[in-house]
Amino acid sequence: MTLIFLNAYCAVHIKRDRSFFYGLLVTGFLACLQRDAGLFWISGVSVWLLMDTSHSLKVRILQGGACFLVCTSGLWAWNIYNTFFIPADFSFYKHDFFYFTFPNLKSTLSAFGKMIIPLNGVAGTITGILFFLAVLLQWVLKRKADRNAQFLGIVLLCYTLGFLIMPGHLDSFEMDRYFSVITPIVYLFVMSVIQEKTQHAKASVRSYFYAIVFIWLCYPLARTVSNAKAWHERSCLKLTVKT
Repeated sequence: MTLIFLNAYCAVHIKRDRSFFYGLLVTGFLACLQRDAGLFWISGVSVWLLMDTSHSLKVRILQGGACFLVCTSGLWAWNIYNTFFIPADFSFYKHDFFYFTFPNLKSTLSAFGKMIIPLNGVAGTITGILFFLAVLLQWVLKRKADRNAQFLGIVLLCYTLGFLIMPGHLDSFEMDRYFSVITPIVYLFVMSVIQEKTQHAKASVRSYFYAIVFIWLCYPLARTVSNAKAWHERSCLKLTVKT
């Protein structure tokens, strides 16, 4: 996760100093090694570079293409080696990467809904739908005025799409771990929207909303602690079973 955050920092500061692009390549390459999450993240970053209208089309193609090829080269090399040179049951080209997209979509929407409110089932799914609609709307409205908003929207959507096309059903007990990388983006997006909508309101109204946000943040904090404990216990159980 640290590499992903460093990669995001380098990405949004490329215009300030071109040397950040090399930092983007290094952190992206390390994040992608044997990690599907890194591949999905870098795909989003590459798409964002291609859509950054502050540069010419030639520069956008070169930057986006170089970012994707360099950052994911280690991942492709590992998969090729794992498939053709060592005895293993895994062969990445033999899987149907779209067969479970629609079943996984429901689980994904519910997972995003649970990030925001402590509800399961239909209520969580509806919340997830509303969240993605808000992301799309905010991206359409702010994509030219705010590069950071464009970056967060594109990366979040591409990262999520990557998990939707994965072969097999996503494990419902592992959904929080799958999307833990972009969970801070979800909370940052919610808080930025609230700040934007209340910046012209009276001070008393802003204070009221800020108090609500502070109380709401107790939920994701408690949820993060609970998930960390659950992942630790599950890891210990797996180690015990192996031994």
